[in-house]
Amino acid sequence: MSKIESLGYVVLRGPLQQWKEFGTEVLGAQLVAGPDDSTALLRTDERAFRIVVQDGPAGHDALLAIGFEVATPQALDDLVADLTDEGIEVTEDAELARARRVQRLVTFKDGDGFLIEAHVGHEISNEPFVSPRGVRFVCGELGLGHVFLFSSDAAKASPFYRDVLGFRLSDTVVMGGNEAFFLHCNPRHHTAAFGTFDGIPSGIGHLMIEVGTLEQVGRALDIVQSSPYPVQMSIGEHTNDRMTSFYVVTPSAASISGYDIQALASDGTVVKEVSATGHEAVITGLADATHYRFQVRARTVHGAGPWRQSAQITTQTSPESVQQYIDAVRQYHEVQNSIKEGTAPDVESALEGRSQAALVRAIIHSVGGDLSTWVSNAADHGLTQRSSTVTIDESLVTLFTDTGRIVVHAKTDIEVTYVSQEGTADEKINSERFQSTRDYVFRAGTDASLTGESDGLSTEDAIQGGEGNAQLFSATATIPAGAPSLPVDGKGFPVVGSQDGPSNPPAPSSLIDRNGIKLWALEHAYDEPEYENDCTNFVSQSIYFGGRARMSVPAGPLSGLTERKDPYYWYQNWPHNLLTSYSWTGVNLFYKHFVQLRGRATFVPSWSQVQPGDILLFSIKGTNFGHASVVTRNRPGIGTPAWYGIYYAQHTGAGAYRSLVKGFAWWKDHYPQGKVYAIRINR
Repeated sequence: MSKIESLGYVVLRGPLQQWKEFGTEVLGAQLVAGPDDSTALLRTDERAFRIVVQDGPAGHDALLAIGFEVATPQALDDLVADLTDEGIEVTEDAELARARRVQRLVTFKDGDGFLIEAHVGHEISNEPFVSPRGVRFVCGELGLGHVFLFSSDAAKASPFYRDVLGFRLSDTVVMGGNEAFFLHCNPRHHTAAFGTFDGIPSGIGHLMIEVGTLEQVGRALDIVQSSPYPVQMSIGEHTNDRMTSFYVVTPSAASISGYDIQALASDGTVVKEVSATGHEAVITGLADATHYRFQVRARTVHGAGPWRQSAQITTQTSPESVQQYIDAVRQYHEVQNSIKEGTAPDVESALEGRSQAALVRAIIHSVGGDLSTWVSNAADHGLTQRSSTVTIDESLVTLFTDTGRIVVHAKTDIEVTYVSQEGTADEKINSERFQSTRDYVFRAGTDASLTGESDGLSTEDAIQGGEGNAQLFSATATIPAGAPSLPVDGKGFPVVGSQDGPSNPPAPSSLIDRNGIKLWALEHAYDEPEYENDCTNFVSQSIYFGGRARMSVPAGPLSGLTERKDPYYWYQNWPHNLLTSYSWTGVNLFYKHFVQLRGRATFVPSWSQVQPGDILLFSIKGTNFGHASVVTRNRPGIGTPAWYGIYYAQHTGAGAYRSLVKGFAWWKDHYPQGKVYAIRINR
């Protein structure tokens, strides 16, 4: 028989004013006076309180105590005796009992260090419970709800709760490759659950609070979606307890804003430190053939988390004259721009005087014809490139002795100035900035030369969730024959006029904030990419965070990769920050989700109807897509075609205002059968 009857209350730490608003306006709990100005109490039934919030920073350690209720004073004495027999320190605290409004209370810690307040005689208020939103919570003998705890070792945590506290096993579920344990102490399916996940420290995963009807769940979700508190996982039914629920991020949660990375010498001395906002960082200046360890910690607005250290790593011997390869990457781009700007009549003239001409000569000759063609085509459409600058912000040079290759992993920052309709009354000057992180591959040896670069555009759907060590799988889209691609000529420049499509635009939708999509894309265009091929992830985040589109998640815990591959779903970091669907990061499955399977988007049939917040999809052969971006501007000048004013933001070659005039002409040159489509997200 369980010694614990229910989850009586929880004690959390977080920003107090935000919790008062969240607790009343979002949850619908009743706010009552706490013992002091730094504490708030929230009621969900006849009890004096169910949630205690103490003012302080959010974070993974925001769970201060778990209040488990026992039935009688004798049951509490029996629990104390059992804990003492197990060698666990127990303290009875009369002062804390008065503060918690209970008859008696003892404290002890479980194996993960969670503080437990076992108590009896929780006060029933003389005042009736009144929800400010009219919510009826399911509490009573079932208690507040349940807690899911991140444990350092769930397999060890479960026996303590079963053998010592008297919980009983409900079931287990494999999550993140490890078994999670769900335990009950009353008719509720589970009151406590534990899971272990790599990289996630011990702390509260979530608190479940049950309401009386499905309608109240839906109303709560509607309120959350118009609040500043993000939905972590949208509505669905769990397979084990059959609860229909959604997950919302509370004020006690602290989202990761960046990472600190340190390189440690063999004696533990920090020799290099960098910061990053994405999942990738480059550390330069390390010695050749030297042992290092690396440690990483996450940062939030409330501070930094604990350091986590890697195994020992030995650096390779750098190739001779490392700087020449970095210079070659920069000159590779400078030479191309000099041809586009007409400052050099041919390839050899553009290479003249360049210190690394020998390394880039062959590849520049291979693309020289394409560059000249672009100059001619752009001039025919009233566009010229006037000037440019090339900067290498970060670089990492690696020698692969087994293949005789040298790879420069470089972050380039290129600013270009274009002139349209030069010499006319409609002359416009536009500056664009392009950031990208790419691998530049050189052949080593006496005939060393640059042989290619990796931009990742055509391999977007070969990435499972954007992970670096991904396995490949086939993903293509079936584009309907009647789908209205936006008209372009044979050189990739848009065509307007009679071919500019029908006059009926897609019906507007109040469910999606298209201006929000645009604003989020502009704000985050130059953020560090999360994945090597980040264009569709960037679009998905713009739609979700900026447009407030709902994620589409499976009804229960994932059984494996099946649901993750299924384009019927579209989600990121679910559940518990573990998995991202392929439709979130792969452009073809993204298209399948929004257009083919769920009908959440409609085609925009003409250039004049393309608006900021719409999504551009670039196809490779007309049957599958290779790139996605967000429209950020559509402001044509007087007397100029509609497409002159269309700009877009993207990752995988980052940019906030990339000109469609240049961008798709480049695409068409590389993919002659390619087309461009615009879709509008409606829900």
